[in-house]
Amino acid sequence: MIDKFDNRVGIVTGAAGGIGSAIVERLVDLGMRVALVDVDDEALSELASSVSRPEQCFTYVADVSNHKDVDSLAIRVVQDLATPSLLVNNAGRMGPHDKKIWEFSNDDWEGVFSVNLFGTINTVRAFLPGMRAASQPSHIVNVGSAMWAVGFLGAYAASKRALGAYTETLELELIAEGASVGVSLVCPGSVQTNLNRQLRDSGLAHSSPSDWQKPSAVADGVIDAARSGRFYVFTDAERAMARTEKYQQRVMAAFS
Repeated sequence: MIDKFDNRVGIVTGAAGGIGSAIVERLVDLGMRVALVDVDDEALSELASSVSRPEQCFTYVADVSNHKDVDSLAIRVVQDLATPSLLVNNAGRMGPHDKKIWEFSNDDWEGVFSVNLFGTINTVRAFLPGMRAASQPSHIVNVGSAMWAVGFLGAYAASKRALGAYTETLELELIAEGASVGVSLVCPGSVQTNLNRQLRDSGLAHSSPSDWQKPSAVADGVIDAARSGRFYVFTDAERAMARTEKYQQRVMAAFS
């Protein structure tokens, strides 16, 4: 876990989005120097100039689904700033929500998995060696999602479930070698962002406005994860617990 943020280096992917920008703002307020990573150059510049301490933000245009982009990013961040103490894998893609799961094309599947799963695989592979070699404690936070299936979001749900398994394995292997790098999986509830605006407007979400959290709730979860070292962090604990219990009951019933 990280006990000190001031003047340390953090990286946030998908930084220009709603959740990403909320995470960046919290880290900057805590005194961290933050590498903002996104594919949207203009949005990155706007975010960097709008935070409380713009001088602590450094923007990098990169596509996390492209491993060459990420390898280059890792070199630039370490040269410009230092080896990161915190890596937040937040970049995500929702994918189609107007198709049944068997109607998704290969491009649909690849588009979602390339960001939601392989984006994290690429950044961890690029940054983890330096984080392991550093003498200070560091942490990786992967932003997941619900732990259950979601209708009309089959590719998204499948990619996030795969991300969960990847993150669990990453933690096990780092613990086994006694690394000073911690790992957390932050599981947001329903969060109001531009990423899911079309889904909310379509009525397929089947929820009321009060069910949707603000991006700041996820940012709080990321900070909590980095500070406490807890593996699972749920940002909407009450609803998540009810849904998880229902899911687990179905699984356990299969053994009886």
